[in-house]
Amino acid sequence: MNKTRVISFSIIALALSIITVVFLSTSNVYYGATEGYRIYLNGNSIGFIESKQDLENYIDEEQQEIKDRYNVDHVYTPEGLEIVKEVTYNEEMDTTSEIYEKIKEEQDFTIEGYTVTIRGQETEENNEEEIIEEEDTIDTVYILDKDILTDAIDATVLSFVDEEQYNDYLNETQQEIEDEGTLIENVYVKETITIKKDLIPANEKIFLTSRELAQYFLFGTTASQEIYTVKAGDTIESISEANKLNVQEFLIANQDIASEDALLYTGEQVVISLIDPAITIVEETHDVSYEEIKFKTQTEVDSSLYVGYSEVVRQGENGKSLVTKKIKKENGQITQALIASTEVITPAVDRIIKTGNRTEYVVGSTEFWAWPTRTPYIISDYMGMRWGSMHNGIDITGTGYGSPIYAANDGTVITATTHWSFGNYIVIDHNNGYTTLYAHMSKLYVSVGEGVQMGEVIGAMGSTGYSTGTHLHYEVRRNGTHINPFDLYN
Repeated sequence: MNKTRVISFSIIALALSIITVVFLSTSNVYYGATEGYRIYLNGNSIGFIESKQDLENYIDEEQQEIKDRYNVDHVYTPEGLEIVKEVTYNEEMDTTSEIYEKIKEEQDFTIEGYTVTIRGQETEENNEEEIIEEEDTIDTVYILDKDILTDAIDATVLSFVDEEQYNDYLNETQQEIEDEGTLIENVYVKETITIKKDLIPANEKIFLTSRELAQYFLFGTTASQEIYTVKAGDTIESISEANKLNVQEFLIANQDIASEDALLYTGEQVVISLIDPAITIVEETHDVSYEEIKFKTQTEVDSSLYVGYSEVVRQGENGKSLVTKKIKKENGQITQALIASTEVITPAVDRIIKTGNRTEYVVGSTEFWAWPTRTPYIISDYMGMRWGSMHNGIDITGTGYGSPIYAANDGTVITATTHWSFGNYIVIDHNNGYTTLYAHMSKLYVSVGEGVQMGEVIGAMGSTGYSTGTHLHYEVRRNGTHINPFDLYN
């Protein structure tokens, strides 16, 4: 065999050997292997699927739904989502829908918008000083446009601040106060509100209109407001009371109703939800108004008058002052009112009452009695039943209407008032077991508690009460029992 042929056989043998090795090696690689796609989220494997396209279709559908819901052009897939082609051995495949749901559970799709953060300051009183602590986050809301926040705040402000005054304040067109009036000095949100451009989760509550956000600011909820249908006879006051609202809250919730006196029509729908603002609207004003100065009552003690006697010597009159205040309101409620100045326009006039403190009593005589009129002429001396009722005294004329009536003895006035039958009448306790009564008088000149002396003028003749003409009805009691007045003068 020649040398060339030996070399050829050697080359062929080597080639066959290489082919065999390669064949055997390739067979070992693919034996029991599965080709698919490994899904990673933030570097962590969440599953293995067969079709990348199927998952992308799920994602595309979700993105389109979000685009349609919020009217946006772009939706971002969850950050850190990776789809990597791999070959694995003996690993069970996940369904595309399972992986899709895992992605949604662990991380949201996002859209471009704004995150609005509301922070409040907690205050603590220490040694009469107010310490402001760090701001705490109260709430976070999401919007798509900056103007939504601005317009919502303005709408909330108008729930608590007069619109015309607020516009004048914004436009710097408020008129100077000439007499009475109010000027707005400042309007602001008490909480700190920050806004920043952000990728916001699509499954969060995103406010799309200023009206919707204003409703949340006002009622503290995104839920639909509770509606009441007006029935016949309903008033704003009755509806408010029945639903545990005050009238002001009702008017805030129903801003198309001008005042508490507005009429409601049957079938009209009104909001009866409780006001629970998520933000605090602060209004600071300069207020000038007239205020009434209440008169005071001064009591003067007269030792000549008996205990229990009182008389108004001078009637009181309220005054008037012009008061300037610095007023602070939070959500329509006054939280602070500081008086800057007070100008008295009309001073108040104090009422003066005279009272007695005399404790000793004037004791009348049991032997000597004065006749109670100027003449002793008797109209009737009959005691007993008369015209179906008991007549317990005598009727005496005087010198005509307005003539004087005298105290029959020393004593203390215990009654001086008006009665349907007696008319204007007086009772005197003579502090000796006797009392005398004088009825039908036109005028009373003494008051309860006042001491009188025998023969002192206590009133004027008249015909008040159940009377048929000008006369004095005169009664006497001894130890509580009626006696004939003539017995005193016999």
